[in-house]
Amino acid sequence: MKKIISFFASEKRQTWLVYAWMLVICFLSYGVLIPALGFYWDDFPILFLYKTFGASGFPEFLASDRPFSAWNFMLTTSLFKFNPLGYHLLAFALRYLSVILFYWIFRTVWPERRKIAAVAAGIFAIYPGFHQQPIALIYCHHFSVFDLFLLSVLLMLQNAKREKFNWPLAIVSYVGALGMFSIENFATLEMLRPLLLWILLKPKFKDFKALIKAILKLWLPYLLIFGAFMFWRVFIFKFPTYEPDLLEGYQSSPTSILVTLFSRIPKDFFTVTVKAWLDSFRIPKVSDFGTSATYLFWALSAAGALLSALFLSLLGNDKPVEKATQKKPLWEWLVVGLFLYCLAGSIVWVLDMPLEIEFAWDRMTLAFIPGVAVIAALIYALVDKSHFAANLLVCLLIGSAVGAHFENEMSYKRDWEDMQNLFWQMSWRMPDLEPGTVVLGSDIGVDYYSDNSLTAPLNLMYAPDSRSYDLNYVFYYSDVRLGSWLSALEPGVAIHQPYRSFDFNGSTDRVVAVKYDPPACLQVMDRTYANSIALPNLSETQVSELKLTDLSLIKSEPAHQPLTDIFTNQPQKDWCYYFETADLARQNGDYDQAVALGEEAIAQGYAPRAASEWLPFLESNIRLENWERTEYIADQLLSAEGNYENGLCNTLKRLSRQDDVPSADKLVEYMQEYNCP
Repeated sequence: MKKIISFFASEKRQTWLVYAWMLVICFLSYGVLIPALGFYWDDFPILFLYKTFGASGFPEFLASDRPFSAWNFMLTTSLFKFNPLGYHLLAFALRYLSVILFYWIFRTVWPERRKIAAVAAGIFAIYPGFHQQPIALIYCHHFSVFDLFLLSVLLMLQNAKREKFNWPLAIVSYVGALGMFSIENFATLEMLRPLLLWILLKPKFKDFKALIKAILKLWLPYLLIFGAFMFWRVFIFKFPTYEPDLLEGYQSSPTSILVTLFSRIPKDFFTVTVKAWLDSFRIPKVSDFGTSATYLFWALSAAGALLSALFLSLLGNDKPVEKATQKKPLWEWLVVGLFLYCLAGSIVWVLDMPLEIEFAWDRMTLAFIPGVAVIAALIYALVDKSHFAANLLVCLLIGSAVGAHFENEMSYKRDWEDMQNLFWQMSWRMPDLEPGTVVLGSDIGVDYYSDNSLTAPLNLMYAPDSRSYDLNYVFYYSDVRLGSWLSALEPGVAIHQPYRSFDFNGSTDRVVAVKYDPPACLQVMDRTYANSIALPNLSETQVSELKLTDLSLIKSEPAHQPLTDIFTNQPQKDWCYYFETADLARQNGDYDQAVALGEEAIAQGYAPRAASEWLPFLESNIRLENWERTEYIADQLLSAEGNYENGLCNTLKRLSRQDDVPSADKLVEYMQEYNCP
């Protein structure tokens, strides 16, 4: 072991060792599942715009809130088009680059603290409070700007160390600082520059005035850029999305607002530091997570911890410093860490936005990562009197974070699968939809997609050749829209939905209500077939939704499929395929087709995920007087957990009253046998 440690003892090899360590823990945290990840959340509106108008459409599409961000999306979509792997690899590379840039900023300011810089970079790399790395297309933009900011700071510090000012370095650094115009999330971190310059330059200047002059000379160009940004953002562009509620509240009730603010600051500090890591120690249940995934969770967590222990043992300890200067970095790290926390929090607090370690508000934690990493360096240094205890702490934190990120990425992987299944099932149940249709739902069983997200693939499926800013379709979560863009769940209500540069105009007279709760199949809800009797445990909102469904909006031809540029090819026929196509056949009165589909599904050993999925086959077999199969299905409904006997009885009662249904007496016998009310 001593020979190995001696081999890595040189400064160059120690640096490469840090690079390797950062790459390993980044891969364990974010890279393992990259091939299985897809598109999420706001990725889809970007892809929809690109499909509809090409890269040239982004300036207008993004003009409402981030007019200077079009360059990023024009570049990435032109490179990767509809290939999720490309975006995920780029997002991974940008995340890794941010870690290396942070490491060198730390080394530049505190050059003698190589090992502590590596530990801080490790915490920066795998911070477990930010869960949205899998939303790759969108966060390629965020990390591009973040990297530009970090590069700008690093080049500024490198220039400050030089005896002669280097203009090429400065120009690149100034350009990097302009990134805040593209996205504002990291803009307030700009105010860290003078503090870092103070720490870096103070040993070189004995005269206080000369020190201040040198700092101002270096900082002034960045201050001017930041001032120009703030003037543009506050007074010209203003606040198109989130209003500065804190400032508005301060004008009317300053005392109350200040009390609220000062009570929130420590709470948010606890959230982004302690809570973020406490949550990462959560152990997944095998029953929820799956056996193989649980084994892999433990393997990755152990690998993260053990490999970190190996790298830490190979990294030489920082050289001892004089007692007089030993405490100096501790105070500096404390001040820098807390100042970074306040800078990152200022945007959140002024806009009165939530800060939580859960989707979707965990996105706000991204700007807090540098501050958390510096505070982690402080804690490591305090514990480092016992190298074993300090290294053990780091290994535990990294191991837990690696496991938490794997669990998070598994959640995204499964949501991507559920989302694709949703649209394939829609294509089977609703091969075509009349233009102007609103697909309405609530509690839709996908976690990382808003209704805005789903509106994009909905239009790409049913209107793939559209080149208009008028949307043909919209997906609405009524539990989200009700009371704002949707005034009421009743007939005749106009719906106008802006979608950045697109618009949808329709009404509640053209609605198809759906229920999707995987692994159960998609259900088109309506008053007749899939109502609150057939589908037990519907919410009040869902009951109101189904009353609006107009089944005539669903057409059998032409048959549309999800955009295969984005979605995987049609999955293997399973139960949901047979259910959806049989449900459509029942709607169209093709009972022979529905029965044939049911027989094929049963012959292949498929069975419903929810017992209500038997109902199209029940009705079709009754209409064809297949009594043996009818009784088999009835037994399945009666033996299922839940109140599915109500759906059975409702179907029997409804059919017994219809003139075109044969053997009404037989249905009456069944109702008596099954104790139907």
